[in-house]
Amino acid sequence: MAWCATDPYPYPWPSVVRPDYLRYAFEVSLRRLRLDHVDLYQLHRIDPAVLVEDSLGELAKLQQEGKIRHIAVSEVSLA
Repeated sequence: MAWCATDPYPYPWPSVVRPDYLRYAFEVSLRRLRLDHVDLYQLHRIDPAVLVEDSLGELAKLQQEGKIRHIAVSEVSLA
């Protein structure tokens, strides 16, 4: 059975940051919270199987659509 962002999260937290999944999970969260945007969205995990540019690119699209005001990331380095 696949895990979904709307389910209670298992431990350890999964690193699912494919662009299509990020958008899906974000849209579900907006509906659940009854919001039209969030002020700050933090990408907590970086998936080594997905280019970080692709993940952040999808979040940037959501930002351009006015759904995210600011984007933050964790688990990054200068490299």
